[in-house]
Amino acid sequence: MNSHSKNILNIVKNLMIFKNIPVLEIENIALFATLNNVKKNKILFFKEQEIKFFYILIKGSTILFENDNKGNRYITQLLSDSDIIGDIFVKNFVFSAYCNEDCQILAIPISYIVDLAKNNLIFSNNLLKEIVAKNYKILNLLTLHKSVNAKYRILQFFQSLAIENNPDINVINLKFSKAVIASYLNIKPETFSRILQDLKNCGEISVNGNEITIYNKKNHMHNLK
Repeated sequence: MNSHSKNILNIVKNLMIFKNIPVLEIENIALFATLNNVKKNKILFFKEQEIKFFYILIKGSTILFENDNKGNRYITQLLSDSDIIGDIFVKNFVFSAYCNEDCQILAIPISYIVDLAKNNLIFSNNLLKEIVAKNYKILNLLTLHKSVNAKYRILQFFQSLAIENNPDINVINLKFSKAVIASYLNIKPETFSRILQDLKNCGEISVNGNEITIYNKKNHMHNLK
């Protein structure tokens, strides 16, 4: 096994979706898989394109989207490290996807993943958990869009990305631009910027580059409901 294959093997071993899979199966996955460096703004696949590979985002961030008949783009998901990109158990992709930044993406032939899911109960359970989590994010987004309170949508989004240090302080690192996040939350960019400034002025958040600290999160979320 060459150094590239060993690198893929080490990556696969540490992915939650392959947790508790037998070593021999992990080695087979590594043999079938390829690790690709994909440049920022590169389209990974288009909606309705035939699915040939199972993609896992190892490093970076990607955006799932679709265009309406008028050419307007709607962002449906923001993905980051270790997220599954795209679909499984369907013939064609439901959404399109592109890289938000330079990415490292693991690609495994979809036929191999389907066979593994059919024959390995541990993997099928792991995969089911990933699919449920992914669908939960989509449903959560739909719920946010129904809220007329843009401030709530923004704080709820920040909360979903938060790294919890203690009950009162959360720190997140934004991988996506303000314009992308605003579009994802169905908020006008100027409204997003205004609310972000209001949150800073009120001491509810602080901003240091791409790092945002949310203060007294529980109190704020309760007051916004």
